[in-house]
Amino acid sequence: MNDVQLPSLTNTISIDAAQTEAFQKNGHTLVKNILNADEIAVYRDVINEAAYKKDKLALMKFVSIILITVSNWFAQHIKY
Repeated sequence: MNDVQLPSLTNTISIDAAQTEAFQKNGHTLVKNILNADEIAVYRDVINEAAYKKDKLALMKFVSIILITVSNWFAQHIKY
């Protein structure tokens, strides 16, 4: 896989009370418009390249980074 500089996932966003409640109740929630069209295009290309090459390790690393980033964000912003 090419070394691609992926957009940062460190931007702070706000979620409303309903999203917080849904996350606390269900363990997940829908948060729209986290990435802009350019960022989506970069991530889509990385995922497609890994899938096309059947590079399972690269795909797993990428998904792991996303999951860890999202988990860390929720841990910092959602109080149980």
